[in-house]
Amino acid sequence: MSNENPVKKLLSENRGFLVLFSILTTFYFWGVGLVPFHPDEVHLLFQSQDYESILNEPFSLVWERDTQPDYYRSTVAPLPKYLIGFGRSLAGFPAVEVSEDWNWSASWEVNIERGAMPSTSLLISARIAATTATLVGIFFLYLSARQLRSNSFGLLVVFLIGTNALVMLHGRRAMAEGIVIFGLSLSIWGILQADKRPWLTALCIAVAINSKHSTLALVPIGIIAVAWPPNGAILTGKNRISNLLKYTFMLLGATYLLNPFIWKHPFEGVQTMAAERQAWVQTQLDTLKEFDYLDTSLQSSPERYLAILANLFITPPSYWDIGNYSQDTLDSEINYQNIPGHALTRGIAVGGIAFTLTIFGILIAVWDIIRNGISNNRGLVILLLATAAQFITLGISVFLTWQRFIIPLIPFTSLWAAYGLANLITTIQQRNQLQ
Repeated sequence: MSNENPVKKLLSENRGFLVLFSILTTFYFWGVGLVPFHPDEVHLLFQSQDYESILNEPFSLVWERDTQPDYYRSTVAPLPKYLIGFGRSLAGFPAVEVSEDWNWSASWEVNIERGAMPSTSLLISARIAATTATLVGIFFLYLSARQLRSNSFGLLVVFLIGTNALVMLHGRRAMAEGIVIFGLSLSIWGILQADKRPWLTALCIAVAINSKHSTLALVPIGIIAVAWPPNGAILTGKNRISNLLKYTFMLLGATYLLNPFIWKHPFEGVQTMAAERQAWVQTQLDTLKEFDYLDTSLQSSPERYLAILANLFITPPSYWDIGNYSQDTLDSEINYQNIPGHALTRGIAVGGIAFTLTIFGILIAVWDIIRNGISNNRGLVILLLATAAQFITLGISVFLTWQRFIIPLIPFTSLWAAYGLANLITTIQQRNQLQ
């Protein structure tokens, strides 16, 4: 029996990760106030009043049949509101500080006069909450990579997602994207635990879909994961039913608890949320067409998929979705761009390499599955299915080709690019040993 100190062993085995993660954490928090402002940060701060409401008057958030559904509560996932509200409240900013929403039809100056612009310290408190969620997500992605392959593979994944320019920008804003990175990364880890803890898989996926509704693509992947036994395991029909019931009850239960909007009328509430979401999308499209902000050439599925890939790998960090206030944020954008590392992974050359590594990683994973058998590569198969499901879902459901909407794919592309790079490094090392 080993007498080695377990803490010392843990630190020794993860020293590389601790060093890399500490550097990333320092850089992310150091620059959190330098990220260019986006008016949608005010939207989420305004909605974060639900944090105090769910603690003090939760039934005030419940939808009644004879009332007009609240626009935000019926269209926006709840977790970002709660986490941003928690961060704001922890820093000492009460709900009254965020009682004024941003008006996109008004000028920058008018919004400031109305009190919609948050103070620097208030904005930073909310951004710290989002940035923390992003970093915790990176940690869970590291755990997943270690389980899939090795510690060194985990380090590659952490480096690739941590230096991703889109994660640095969107993951540090007081918006949903940082919480989405956390939810997706947590779900990947949870899916890999499905054979032992189906309830945990469901809880992790519930976190993702209550961070961003477009991650509903993971729900059927979770079903596959909990019903598929690991290599050599015996899972009877009774066990499968038990796992599926645990998964279903936890997923529905967690989602129900997080959404007081549907507490009184769950079935009608979900239908209303779907209808309101569809109406919101149509209103957005009509408004953008009216003001010529919508690229109609990207409205068919093939073009949308190309736009997703371009946003994932090539286009520079997008500081705004439409240019209402581009001149007002220009100086902060220039200052942000001048900081080394903030656009490290973008452009035709570097983005092309990242895309090639991602495709190479996927192909190598497929080859490993063919060569070693599906049952021996259960984790890879499930992650490939999850990647495909999320990619297809975004192409079908996301009608606005804004860069931040493709954030749910970044944990997956980071894993596959690292998988391709790890295999490339291994091949080079083996050839050098033979020479």
